[in-house]
Amino acid sequence: MKNSRPVIFFGNEQIAHGVKHVITPALEGLIEAGYEVVAVFTSPDYKGRRRKVVMPRTKEVAMMHGIPVYQPTGVREMTVLVGGFFRKAEEKPIGVLESYGHMIPGRILEMFEPGGIVNIHPSLLPEYRGATPIEAVMLDGAGETGVSLMKLVKQMDAGPVYAQKVLELRGNETKQELYESLSVMGAKMLVENLPSIISGELEAREQDEARATFCGKLDKSMANLDVTKMSATECYNRVRAFDGFPKSKVVIGGVGCVITEASVAEKAETTIDLKCRDGRFLIVKKLVPEGGKPMTAKDFINGYLRER
Repeated sequence: MKNSRPVIFFGNEQIAHGVKHVITPALEGLIEAGYEVVAVFTSPDYKGRRRKVVMPRTKEVAMMHGIPVYQPTGVREMTVLVGGFFRKAEEKPIGVLESYGHMIPGRILEMFEPGGIVNIHPSLLPEYRGATPIEAVMLDGAGETGVSLMKLVKQMDAGPVYAQKVLELRGNETKQELYESLSVMGAKMLVENLPSIISGELEAREQDEARATFCGKLDKSMANLDVTKMSATECYNRVRAFDGFPKSKVVIGGVGCVITEASVAEKAETTIDLKCRDGRFLIVKKLVPEGGKPMTAKDFINGYLRER
Protein backbone atom coordinates (compact mmCIF):
# COMPACT_ATOMS: atom_id res chain seq x y z
CA MET A 1 0.00 0.00 0.00
CA LYS A 2 1.38 3.39 -0.98
CA ASN A 3 1.91 5.87 1.85
CA SER A 4 1.17 9.56 1.41
CA ARG A 5 3.82 12.09 0.42
CA PRO A 6 6.76 11.20 -1.81
CA VAL A 7 10.12 10.99 -0.03
CA ILE A 8 13.55 12.26 -1.05
CA PHE A 9 16.21 10.37 0.89
CA PHE A 10 19.62 11.86 1.67
CA GLY A 11 22.31 9.66 3.14
CA ASN A 12 24.80 6.84 3.29
CA GLU A 13 23.49 5.43 6.59
CA GLN A 14 27.09 4.96 7.74
CA ILE A 15 26.62 6.61 11.12
CA ALA A 16 30.01 5.42 12.43
CA HIS A 17 33.46 5.55 10.86
CA GLY A 18 35.32 2.41 9.85
CA VAL A 19 32.49 -0.09 10.34
CA LYS A 20 33.01 -3.40 8.58
CA HIS A 21 29.51 -3.78 7.12
CA VAL A 22 27.19 -0.91 6.20
CA ILE A 23 23.47 -1.57 6.60
CA THR A 24 20.57 0.51 5.27
CA PRO A 25 17.51 -0.13 7.47
CA ALA A 26 16.13 3.42 7.12
CA LEU A 27 15.95 3.41 3.32
CA GLU A 28 14.77 -0.20 3.20
CA GLY A 29 12.23 0.49 5.94
CA LEU A 30 10.70 3.37 3.98
CA ILE A 31 10.43 1.20 0.87
CA GLU A 32 8.89 -1.73 2.79
CA ALA A 33 6.42 0.63 4.49
CA GLY A 34 5.09 1.68 1.11
CA TYR A 35 6.56 5.15 0.79
CA GLU A 36 7.26 6.39 -2.70
CA VAL A 37 10.97 7.19 -2.51
CA VAL A 38 11.39 9.34 -5.60
CA ALA A 39 15.14 9.95 -5.27
CA VAL A 40 18.18 8.93 -3.23
CA PHE A 41 20.99 11.44 -2.79
CA THR A 42 24.22 9.85 -1.63
CA SER A 43 28.00 10.31 -1.74
CA PRO A 44 29.99 9.71 -4.93
CA ASP A 45 31.47 6.29 -5.64
CA TYR A 46 35.07 5.86 -4.53
CA LYS A 47 38.02 3.58 -5.21
CA GLY A 48 38.58 0.90 -2.59
CA ARG A 49 41.12 -1.86 -2.35
CA ARG A 50 42.94 -2.69 -5.58
CA ARG A 51 41.35 0.45 -7.04
CA LYS A 52 38.00 -1.28 -7.32
CA VAL A 53 35.11 1.18 -7.61
CA VAL A 54 32.88 1.02 -4.53
CA MET A 55 29.40 2.51 -4.46
CA PRO A 56 27.52 3.48 -1.29
CA ARG A 57 25.16 0.78 0.00
CA THR A 58 22.23 3.19 -0.29
CA LYS A 59 22.93 3.46 -4.01
CA GLU A 60 22.87 -0.33 -4.38
CA VAL A 61 19.52 -0.57 -2.57
CA ALA A 62 18.01 2.26 -4.59
CA MET A 63 19.10 0.66 -7.87
CA MET A 64 17.59 -2.68 -6.82
CA HIS A 65 14.24 -0.92 -6.40
CA GLY A 66 14.47 1.24 -9.50
CA ILE A 67 14.86 4.49 -7.54
CA PRO A 68 16.82 7.29 -9.24
CA VAL A 69 20.19 7.95 -7.57
CA TYR A 70 22.01 11.28 -7.49
CA GLN A 71 25.58 11.85 -6.29
CA PRO A 72 26.20 15.59 -6.55
CA THR A 73 29.64 16.90 -5.72
CA GLY A 74 28.65 20.48 -4.98
CA VAL A 75 25.91 22.61 -3.41
CA ARG A 76 24.83 24.18 -6.69
CA GLU A 77 24.38 20.81 -8.41
CA MET A 78 22.48 19.46 -5.40
CA THR A 79 20.17 22.49 -5.33
CA VAL A 80 19.36 22.22 -9.03
CA LEU A 81 18.59 18.50 -8.79
CA VAL A 82 16.36 18.79 -5.72
CA GLY A 83 14.59 21.81 -7.20
CA GLY A 84 13.73 19.75 -10.25
CA PHE A 85 11.71 17.33 -8.14
CA PHE A 86 9.69 20.12 -6.55
CA ARG A 87 8.87 21.63 -9.91
CA LYS A 88 7.62 18.29 -11.27
CA ALA A 89 6.00 16.82 -8.15
CA GLU A 90 2.21 16.67 -7.94
CA GLU A 91 2.55 16.44 -4.17
CA LYS A 92 5.31 18.16 -2.19
CA PRO A 93 8.02 15.69 -1.09
CA ILE A 94 9.22 15.29 2.47
CA GLY A 95 12.91 14.78 3.14
CA VAL A 96 14.61 12.10 5.23
CA LEU A 97 18.32 12.26 6.05
CA GLU A 98 20.71 9.89 7.79
CA SER A 99 24.47 10.32 7.73
CA TYR A 100 24.73 12.12 4.40
CA GLY A 101 28.15 13.63 5.08
CA HIS A 102 27.37 16.83 3.15
CA MET A 103 25.81 20.05 4.40
CA ILE A 104 22.30 20.72 3.13
CA PRO A 105 22.16 24.39 2.06
CA GLY A 106 19.46 26.71 3.35
CA ARG A 107 17.90 27.01 -0.12
CA ILE A 108 17.10 23.28 -0.08
CA LEU A 109 15.82 23.37 3.52
CA GLU A 110 13.40 26.11 2.45
CA MET A 111 12.05 23.94 -0.38
CA PHE A 112 10.91 21.29 2.09
CA GLU A 113 9.09 23.66 4.44
CA PRO A 114 6.85 23.42 6.35
CA GLY A 115 7.39 19.65 6.67
CA GLY A 116 11.14 19.95 6.40
CA ILE A 117 13.76 17.21 6.36
CA VAL A 118 13.63 14.60 9.11
CA ASN A 119 17.10 13.71 10.37
CA ILE A 120 17.94 10.46 12.19
CA HIS A 121 20.73 11.24 14.66
CA PRO A 122 22.38 8.51 16.78
CA SER A 123 22.49 10.28 20.14
CA LEU A 124 20.17 11.71 22.76
CA LEU A 125 20.28 15.31 21.60
CA PRO A 126 21.37 17.89 22.62
CA GLU A 127 24.19 15.58 23.78
CA TYR A 128 26.79 14.50 21.22
CA ARG A 129 26.02 16.81 18.36
CA GLY A 130 28.43 16.37 15.49
CA ALA A 131 30.04 13.78 13.23
CA THR A 132 31.05 11.03 15.68
CA PRO A 133 28.34 10.45 18.32
CA ILE A 134 28.79 6.67 18.36
CA GLU A 135 32.54 6.84 18.83
CA ALA A 136 32.25 9.65 21.38
CA VAL A 137 29.79 7.82 23.61
CA MET A 138 32.10 4.78 23.59
CA LEU A 139 35.14 6.89 24.44
CA ASP A 140 33.25 8.42 27.37
CA GLY A 141 32.17 5.01 28.66
CA ALA A 142 28.61 6.32 28.90
CA GLY A 143 25.88 4.11 30.34
CA GLU A 144 23.32 4.98 27.68
CA THR A 145 22.85 6.51 24.30
CA GLY A 146 19.97 6.49 21.83
CA VAL A 147 18.42 7.95 18.72
CA SER A 148 16.77 11.31 18.06
CA LEU A 149 14.39 12.14 15.22
CA MET A 150 14.80 15.83 14.55
CA LYS A 151 13.99 18.49 12.02
CA LEU A 152 17.08 19.52 10.06
CA VAL A 153 18.15 23.17 10.42
CA LYS A 154 21.21 25.14 9.26
CA GLN A 155 23.06 24.75 12.57
CA MET A 156 24.50 21.25 12.99
CA ASP A 157 22.18 18.89 14.90
CA ALA A 158 20.42 21.81 16.57
CA GLY A 159 16.92 21.34 15.17
CA PRO A 160 13.81 20.64 17.23
CA VAL A 161 13.31 16.99 18.23
CA TYR A 162 10.25 14.90 17.31
CA ALA A 163 11.06 11.75 19.24
CA GLN A 164 13.83 10.01 21.15
CA LYS A 165 14.54 6.49 22.33
CA VAL A 166 17.14 5.34 24.85
CA LEU A 167 19.52 2.42 24.43
CA GLU A 168 21.17 1.12 27.60
CA LEU A 169 24.85 0.23 27.16
CA ARG A 170 26.77 -2.69 28.65
CA GLY A 171 30.13 -0.98 28.20
CA ASN A 172 31.64 -3.72 26.03
CA GLU A 173 29.82 -3.20 22.73
CA THR A 174 31.93 -3.22 19.60
CA LYS A 175 31.57 -0.30 17.21
CA GLN A 176 29.87 -2.56 14.67
CA GLU A 177 27.35 -3.82 17.26
CA LEU A 178 26.45 -0.33 18.45
CA TYR A 179 26.25 0.99 14.90
CA GLU A 180 23.84 -1.76 13.90
CA SER A 181 21.71 -1.42 17.05
CA LEU A 182 21.28 2.33 16.62
CA SER A 183 20.72 2.06 12.86
CA VAL A 184 17.90 -0.44 13.30
CA MET A 185 16.42 1.54 16.20
CA GLY A 186 16.45 4.75 14.15
CA ALA A 187 14.81 3.09 11.15
CA LYS A 188 11.99 1.70 13.30
CA MET A 189 11.45 5.09 14.92
CA LEU A 190 11.32 6.76 11.50
CA VAL A 191 8.69 4.40 10.11
CA GLU A 192 6.62 4.58 13.30
CA ASN A 193 6.68 8.38 13.61
CA LEU A 194 6.79 9.65 10.02
CA PRO A 195 3.01 9.50 9.48
CA SER A 196 2.42 11.70 12.54
CA ILE A 197 5.19 14.07 11.47
CA ILE A 198 3.68 14.41 8.00
CA SER A 199 0.18 15.00 9.36
CA GLY A 200 1.40 17.57 11.87
CA GLU A 201 0.07 15.56 14.78
CA LEU A 202 3.58 15.11 16.21
CA GLU A 203 5.18 18.44 17.00
CA ALA A 204 8.91 18.88 17.51
CA ARG A 205 10.27 20.41 20.72
CA GLU A 206 13.25 22.74 20.84
CA GLN A 207 16.53 21.47 22.28
CA ASP A 208 18.01 22.83 25.50
CA GLU A 209 21.08 24.69 24.22
CA ALA A 210 22.56 24.84 27.72
CA ARG A 211 22.93 21.04 27.69
CA ALA A 212 24.51 20.78 24.24
CA THR A 213 27.76 18.83 23.87
CA PHE A 214 29.78 18.32 20.71
CA CYS A 215 31.97 15.63 19.14
CA GLY A 216 34.46 16.34 16.36
CA LYS A 217 35.77 14.33 13.45
CA LEU A 218 38.28 11.51 13.83
CA ASP A 219 41.65 11.58 12.11
CA LYS A 220 44.71 9.35 11.81
CA SER A 221 46.67 11.40 14.35
CA MET A 222 44.49 9.90 17.09
CA ALA A 223 45.60 6.33 16.37
CA ASN A 224 48.62 6.04 18.69
CA LEU A 225 47.64 4.42 21.98
CA ASP A 226 49.79 5.72 24.87
CA VAL A 227 49.12 3.40 27.80
CA THR A 228 51.36 5.48 30.08
CA LYS A 229 48.91 8.38 29.94
CA MET A 230 45.58 6.53 30.04
CA SER A 231 43.83 4.16 32.39
CA ALA A 232 43.14 0.62 31.24
CA THR A 233 39.46 1.45 30.80
CA GLU A 234 40.28 4.52 28.71
CA CYS A 235 42.54 2.42 26.50
CA TYR A 236 39.88 -0.27 26.18
CA ASN A 237 37.26 2.29 25.17
CA ARG A 238 39.62 3.67 22.51
CA VAL A 239 40.18 0.19 21.08
CA ARG A 240 36.40 -0.21 20.76
CA ALA A 241 35.68 3.28 19.46
CA PHE A 242 38.60 3.47 17.04
CA ASP A 243 38.17 0.00 15.53
CA GLY A 244 38.36 0.24 11.74
CA PHE A 245 39.25 3.95 11.89
CA PRO A 246 41.46 5.58 13.03
CA LYS A 247 42.55 2.34 14.82
CA SER A 248 44.58 1.83 18.02
CA LYS A 249 48.29 1.48 17.31
CA VAL A 250 51.04 0.31 19.68
CA VAL A 251 54.51 -1.19 19.43
CA ILE A 252 54.84 -4.64 21.01
CA GLY A 253 58.22 -6.32 21.08
CA GLY A 254 59.49 -3.91 18.46
CA VAL A 255 56.59 -4.70 16.12
CA GLY A 256 54.06 -2.05 15.16
CA CYS A 257 50.56 -3.42 15.77
CA VAL A 258 46.91 -2.46 15.64
CA ILE A 259 44.88 -3.80 18.56
CA THR A 260 41.45 -4.95 17.37
CA GLU A 261 40.08 -6.69 20.46
CA ALA A 262 40.95 -6.25 24.12
CA SER A 263 39.67 -6.33 27.70
CA VAL A 264 40.71 -4.99 31.12
CA ALA A 265 42.14 -6.95 34.05
CA GLU A 266 44.03 -6.46 37.29
CA LYS A 267 46.82 -8.81 36.19
CA ALA A 268 48.48 -9.59 32.85
CA GLU A 269 47.47 -12.79 31.11
CA THR A 270 50.25 -12.92 28.49
CA THR A 271 53.58 -11.24 27.90
CA ILE A 272 52.07 -8.73 25.46
CA ASP A 273 49.41 -7.32 27.79
CA LEU A 274 49.97 -3.62 28.47
CA LYS A 275 50.24 -2.02 31.90
CA CYS A 276 48.37 1.27 31.95
CA ARG A 277 48.62 4.48 33.97
CA ASP A 278 46.29 3.20 36.72
CA GLY A 279 48.28 -0.01 37.21
CA ARG A 280 45.65 -2.20 35.56
CA PHE A 281 46.27 -4.04 32.30
CA LEU A 282 44.90 -3.79 28.80
CA ILE A 283 44.55 -7.44 27.82
CA VAL A 284 45.39 -7.82 24.13
CA LYS A 285 43.16 -10.49 22.62
CA LYS A 286 43.46 -9.84 18.89
CA LEU A 287 45.77 -7.66 16.83
CA VAL A 288 47.18 -7.01 13.37
CA PRO A 289 50.97 -6.76 13.09
CA GLU A 290 52.26 -4.24 10.56
CA GLY A 291 52.26 -5.98 7.18
CA GLY A 292 50.61 -9.06 8.66
CA LYS A 293 47.19 -10.61 9.01
CA PRO A 294 44.71 -10.43 11.92
CA MET A 295 45.63 -12.90 14.66
CA THR A 296 45.17 -13.80 18.30
CA ALA A 297 47.60 -12.79 21.02
CA LYS A 298 48.80 -16.41 21.24
CA ASP A 299 49.54 -16.57 17.52
CA PHE A 300 51.41 -13.26 17.68
CA ILE A 301 53.58 -14.47 20.56
CA ASN A 302 54.33 -17.73 18.81
CA GLY A 303 54.94 -16.20 15.38
CA TYR A 304 56.70 -12.94 16.19
CA LEU A 305 58.21 -12.91 19.67
CA ARG A 306 59.66 -16.42 19.88
CA GLU A 307 61.64 -15.83 16.73
CA ARG A 308 63.52 -12.97 18.35
